[in-house]
Amino acid sequence: MTALSPNQILITNEGDQCVEEYNLDTGEMSPFAAACDGAAGSSHTGHRINDIAMNEPMGVLYDGDQKVYVSIHATYTILSIDTTTDQSSVLLTTSIRPRLLGYGLNSDIIHITLNNGFGAIKDGSVEYIIGTSGESNGKATGDISTTQVMYPLAFVEVENGTWVVADRSNNR
Repeated sequence: MTALSPNQILITNEGDQCVEEYNLDTGEMSPFAAACDGAAGSSHTGHRINDIAMNEPMGVLYDGDQKVYVSIHATYTILSIDTTTDQSSVLLTTSIRPRLLGYGLNSDIIHITLNNGFGAIKDGSVEYIIGTSGESNGKATGDISTTQVMYPLAFVEVENGTWVVADRSNNR
């Protein structure tokens, strides 16, 4: 979920394979990206946002300017949607299924949860901050180079460089 404006919230709808816009003033929900018809697909690049076919959208993030990013779990991609042109492109294809997107304190870097870790998107690739590139139910605390998480559900930067990550499989 992300705020597009003070009265507009974007929400991923995995069941209907889309991103919906909720208007706080009217209480109405309408499609923002994709048709919201439940049909899964994988056409992303160069399409107008209403013609995108998504498959398990898991996270959405608005950059406060003109870009909306959507993590597409089933196709291992993160879409970039330009709100001024209504065009989409693939920002990143990962080897691990992307989940939630967000920003840290004073940061332009997009942070992301994956099936097996938490990282930052830098220069077109994911740099792991916590976790490793292999899935594991390993130790969930300690040195970040050896910490392993599985299915992190949420994250927040509590001070510059200090993150709290909710790890579902390790119940921490």
